[in-house]
Amino acid sequence: MKKYLVLAFTLLLIPTSALAQRCVFEKPIELDIPVDGQTLLELTMEAGNLVIEGSDESDVIAVRATACAGNKSAVEDLDLVYGSQSGSIEIRSVTPDISSLFSFNNYAYIDTTITLPSSMNLDINDGSGDMSVRNVANLKIVDGSGNIVIDTISGSLDLNDGSGNSSIRSVAGNARIDDGSGNLSVNGVNGDLDITDGSGNLDIQNARGTVRVNDGSGNITISRSGPVIINEDGSGNISMDDVAGDVTIESDGSGSITATNIRGSVVIENDGSGSIRVDGVTGDFIVDDGGSGGISHSGVQGRISISD
Repeated sequence: MKKYLVLAFTLLLIPTSALAQRCVFEKPIELDIPVDGQTLLELTMEAGNLVIEGSDESDVIAVRATACAGNKSAVEDLDLVYGSQSGSIEIRSVTPDISSLFSFNNYAYIDTTITLPSSMNLDINDGSGDMSVRNVANLKIVDGSGNIVIDTISGSLDLNDGSGNSSIRSVAGNARIDDGSGNLSVNGVNGDLDITDGSGNLDIQNARGTVRVNDGSGNITISRSGPVIINEDGSGNISMDDVAGDVTIESDGSGSITATNIRGSVVIENDGSGSIRVDGVTGDFIVDDGGSGGISHSGVQGRISISD
């Protein structure tokens, strides 16, 4: 069983007119947690920004945080606690119930910065606030809201995000992304990339494995990738360039489709509305159901089959 250690810290209460309603009272929280063979860090955080940086030279988990609240009693109750067991270390935030505090300063959150060994895996469950994660091994995130920046993951990525923009760079393994709303940018995935997206634009570059997309609404732009499979697209334009493999669009609701420099075949099984243009296809160009909108093609080296 895990034993949580609540660390007592000197409380620093700072009424600050400069921070206005953003941080009337604050206190620092510092943890230095030794890593003794553990390979996984589990984080359960509520409100606040989160910055995580892996270091090749670190052998501890160093936490530097600022608890912030609109009243004295709330900031006293804000804290971070941790526990450890064989193989993993867990850190979680403790946030007071402020629902009964009827005040303009009714808020409480913890902004947290963590440095840890870059070889560690991360499992993050986060409520709200912006997040930045860089230079770690395998990464799993469940996030409610806030913008996310992810950079240099030496393993795989599993991201489930509610709302907010996300930027992802340099994933060595596979990446699975389930995104509710907000723009999503992915640049550099060595393995397969699987995206389920509710709304917002998608920009995908340099994905070497198979790219699979289920999209509700928003434009999709894919360049310099492996084979592309779009299972379903509700609305928005689709643009693909420099694809090493086949392109398959199983169902497209509305919006134009453009495919250029495809080293494989282009197959569109069902298209609702919008123009279709392909240019530079080494394989076949097949449209099973073109819906409404013009269809043009050039530079197709294989078979051409277009059905109304």
